Amino acid sequence: MGAETNTNNVSSEKLSAVGRVLKALGEDKRTTKAPIEVREMQGRMYLVSTVNSPEIRKAAVEITQANSGISAVINELDLKAETSS
Repeated sequence: MGAETNTNNVSSEKLSAVGRVLKALGEDKRTTKAPIEVREMQGRMYLVSTVNSPEIRKAAVEITQANSGISAVINELDLKAETSS
């Protein structure tokens, strides 16, 4: 599913912090397919999910910091365990 949102026709000024982050995550090629849940609580932005790589984790935090207007980003993104065959 990925970081999808129906905010394509809404200006950035009118979006909530969560909406801005979801829009940015959905538009960035590094995170567009990652199923990242974004929550805002008590002045902090939380990223919750399981992602496939450390690069996606890092990109999600960078995108959130750049687009939320909130400096406190709590990274609760777990890395998907690799399975051996």
